[in-house]
Amino acid sequence: VFLRPAPLLFFATTLLTFIGITYLGVILYGRIALEEGLLYHFGRIDHRHNYSLHWYWIYLGRAQAQTVVDGVRYGSDIAGVLDAGFLVDDLFLQRLGTVLFIPQALLLFLTSIAFPKSLPLAMFLQTFSFVTFNKVVTAQYFTWYLVLLPLAPIHWNVRMLPSALVLGASVVCWLLSAYTLEMRGWSSHFMVWMGSCGFFVGNVLFLKCVLRNIEPVDVPAKAKLK
Repeated sequence: VFLRPAPLLFFATTLLTFIGITYLGVILYGRIALEEGLLYHFGRIDHRHNYSLHWYWIYLGRAQAQTVVDGVRYGSDIAGVLDAGFLVDDLFLQRLGTVLFIPQALLLFLTSIAFPKSLPLAMFLQTFSFVTFNKVVTAQYFTWYLVLLPLAPIHWNVRMLPSALVLGASVVCWLLSAYTLEMRGWSSHFMVWMGSCGFFVGNVLFLKCVLRNIEPVDVPAKAKLK
């Protein structure tokens, strides 16, 4: 399936386009184009609250690192922090951010080889799983896969309703908890993180339901001959 001319042409075109645009950016703007446009995202961490499962422990790690910095700067007693035996710094968080990219890369690879007959389906599953497991998830990320959803050969039926309701409810719960933090000024970081955990579970359940309701895709006779 993968050695046919059409998939190979698609792969070559995609790869050459990506390399060409990246190289053009480096020529025009220097190495900063490569660093901020590509490499930065492999180790990116964001301690601001968002839909991601990972933001809370990054927030706590940043707070611990800042406590040590302030203690050294102002001469405070930081023995309690140092005695914890686990000192988090930005370099450690960045390396851990890179490690968290591994599940995403694995999912991208598996969805690429598992659905060779439907490009829209593969693109939707790749984008949806990438966003779900990403270290940073904000509302605009949803548009990445929502524009692909109508093109994916999914058999919509009543069995998908429970997972869709769970996903919708998780979004509402996250928004309510984020409202208490942003608008009411409550110290509800943990509650927002619980909302992020619920959102992650809702996405995984919906993805599982989609995989169970994929419509069979017939390969045209001409494509089989090629």
